[in-house]
Amino acid sequence: MQEALRQSLEARFGERAKTGGRPSDVEPFVAAVAGTVALAVSTHWLRESKARYLEGYAGDDRATIETGWQVAENFLEHPNPKRRIAALFIIWRDRPSSVPAAERVRRMMLADPDTDVRGRAIRTYAALYAKTNDRGAQRALATLALDESRPALQRFSAFDGLLSVRGVQIDCLPIRRARREAPERWAMFQNGGLGDEWPIEVDWSLITECSR
Repeated sequence: MQEALRQSLEARFGERAKTGGRPSDVEPFVAAVAGTVALAVSTHWLRESKARYLEGYAGDDRATIETGWQVAENFLEHPNPKRRIAALFIIWRDRPSSVPAAERVRRMMLADPDTDVRGRAIRTYAALYAKTNDRGAQRALATLALDESRPALQRFSAFDGLLSVRGVQIDCLPIRRARREAPERWAMFQNGGLGDEWPIEVDWSLITECSR
């Protein structure tokens, strides 16, 4: 989208350059406008995507749940797993520095009876401790990543969260790497097509060390 916009702007303002404008003035202008518009479109899409996600899980309770993480906490034990996922999403969004809230999320990622809720809880827990190097969080995520009784996707997500807690840059996190370096294996992995295999090679010694 950004490239198409850039070409359109160049076609329009390039004529001005040919008839008196300086190319050195036009090119940065085109790049800046294209980048700004692309960022705005991307931000709008992301906002709409999050809104649809929340609506799909929160349903009629959306207005209440999205008020804030303190209110969302009240839904963490809701009998409907979709409401629990919506509550976890709001806690992920707000990133509170609340130890009791983080502990509840930790328990959910380990023991919630619903697989999808556990998956959402892993991502939320990792986000709460991102770039903190917290030893307890690292241990919890590493232990989960090593647990062969868990679904492979959840274990890989826990490994992704472990590196996030350790401060690894987002583009270098395992899920981003798998999407970029092994898209076909990543697609198969998400659908259970790789069994217990992970889509990319990982440092198992690091996971083991962090679990201790």
